[in-house]
Amino acid sequence: MVSTAETAADFGSTAPAQLAPQRPLHQKALRFARRRPLGAVSGILSILVLLIAIGAWQGILVPHDPITTHGADRLLPFGTTSADGERYYILGTDDLGRDMFSRLAVGAKISIFFGLGVSLIAVGIGGFIGLIATYLGGLVDLVVQRIVDAVQVVPLLVLAIAIVYSSTMPLLYPACLMYLVFTYWYCKFMLLKYC
Repeated sequence: MVSTAETAADFGSTAPAQLAPQRPLHQKALRFARRRPLGAVSGILSILVLLIAIGAWQGILVPHDPITTHGADRLLPFGTTSADGERYYILGTDDLGRDMFSRLAVGAKISIFFGLGVSLIAVGIGGFIGLIATYLGGLVDLVVQRIVDAVQVVPLLVLAIAIVYSSTMPLLYPACLMYLVFTYWYCKFMLLKYC
């Protein structure tokens, strides 16, 4: 039988091992950015897109009201101040004196919201249906494939017209979002089915 003193002598010291001090978060982030710059840039861009999509930076990103008109500030070039010197226009103004950067930021928020929303919902629905159809096979798989074929028949021009029409009626935004999801879930289904 081996005694505790012999075992301790074999392994060196009986004192518990000291843990290495943890690096601060900013040092970890800088180390990651140095090792994988593309990953760091894409992570930062993803976070910015998500923040714009949820409107978290509405007050910071949109410096002026995108709808308010200023007659004296019509058609100013980019990087100029207003006639009274109170407002700075990053991208200039349009023919009604509205800030172009604010209008661009608000429009981007809506576009990113629709793009992310459609993609996430379509991946969820198409992935689930694809997995179920592949797992069950047989008649279920055949029926789902015929439904996918029927969805693919809908022309995208009709979808584009519906989106343009819905821009005049904000209550139709959810309907267009669901139509986009219904139209594009088959891509995810086909990806799971045949890959």
